[in-house]
Amino acid sequence: MLSSLLKKPRTTSFVIFIFTFCLGALNFTTTIRLIPPSLELILSIFCPFAFGAGLSKVLYFQKYGRTFDFTDLMLEPYGYCLLIDSILYMLLAFYFDKVVPDKYGVPYPPLFFLKKTYWCKPKSPYTGNVPTSEWSHGSIFSDNTEPVPPEFDGKEAIRLNNIKKNYKMKSTEKEALKGLSLDIYEGQITAILGHSTSGKTTLLNILSGLSKPSDGFASIFKYNVCEKEHMEKIWEISAICPQWNIQFEFLTVRENLKTFAKIKGIPSNAVEKEVEKLLTLLDIKAIQNTQANHLSGGQKRKLSLGITLLGEPQVLLLDEPTSGLDPYSRHQVWSLLNERKAGRVILFTTQFMDEADILS
Repeated sequence: MLSSLLKKPRTTSFVIFIFTFCLGALNFTTTIRLIPPSLELILSIFCPFAFGAGLSKVLYFQKYGRTFDFTDLMLEPYGYCLLIDSILYMLLAFYFDKVVPDKYGVPYPPLFFLKKTYWCKPKSPYTGNVPTSEWSHGSIFSDNTEPVPPEFDGKEAIRLNNIKKNYKMKSTEKEALKGLSLDIYEGQITAILGHSTSGKTTLLNILSGLSKPSDGFASIFKYNVCEKEHMEKIWEISAICPQWNIQFEFLTVRENLKTFAKIKGIPSNAVEKEVEKLLTLLDIKAIQNTQANHLSGGQKRKLSLGITLLGEPQVLLLDEPTSGLDPYSRHQVWSLLNERKAGRVILFTTQFMDEADILS
């Protein structure tokens, strides 16, 4: 329970040690009746005290030569308190894990368990309170922006309206996104071009549920990215390739792909076929039996991209997917993305002008 509440391992370990030591020392006073019975009952809410008090009773019976039986212990309130504590702590751990904000992810609202949508998952897209300006091209885009072709109307897959993200530093506040408004369409490849620290990764973190916007509205296929229940639906249809490489270093290329395929829920009878297809598409068959820790930076990048493409996700969020690749491999990835853009939404970030110009 405390690990769900405090999040940091070292802090949690220290608090648990102090908590257990103090209550453990206190429970020995029950054998000499220094604590009133009513206070003992209240302290039994804490499982270290209830467990220690029960153990003290066992030692007391043994010291005075009484025959100890389990029923003797059950006559005391400690046994029942331990059972209640187990259920109570399990429920509190579940609750705190949901609502206490962590470094990554979007927390549930405090009263999430009272919402019908939590117990009955929504089958239809988000239809809640959406800013009216969010659905209007005219109100989002200014006059100096290129107008949207009429054939794109109704094909908006990702919609951003006045998205802002601020990070609190020690004494200042850094603004990573300054009111970004953008529509991204199905069947298209959209590039976010910019230098380092320009907010590209922050945007993808918001869309993937790793971070919550400070202000504004964002949706993917009309599912609200700020709603935890809707993010779970988004995760079912999307995949992200972060800037850092994602793989198990001690597994081979093939084993990594097979492992992530099973994690993504691809049926067992389709895993081998899916892995073979990606090994061919990314031209990494020659290194399929090489351990990941022996791969070059470019090869690891290809493996990370392959892991992202597993399962044919409908929404692809790619954070500088070609960084570290040689020119030939970069062109391979460009061709692969162009071939797979039909019926999908592909949003990628890059620092290369030519890449953004060719793909988007």
